[in-house]
Amino acid sequence: MTGGYFSHFEIWNEGNASAFDITISLMDQNRKDWFEQKQVDVIRPNETVIFRPVLCARPESNYFILCQYNDMQDKNIWDCYF
Repeated sequence: MTGGYFSHFEIWNEGNASAFDITISLMDQNRKDWFEQKQVDVIRPNETVIFRPVLCARPESNYFILCQYNDMQDKNIWDCYF
């Protein structure tokens, strides 16, 4: 993902199975503290969820989006940083 300002982020499921217990977080540049979170119970295959963190009050900096979810097939928790 290139730098710049983004008003929202789209998280989508490209897999063949549903993802469960999804947590989307806006994190600081050190990936230690989170500022805002959105939780979703399930994202079905080819379904999209929009995350609109409030960025206007935050200083200009590098931020990360963390998306965590459970895969019922493997029973693992997966982390994806953007």
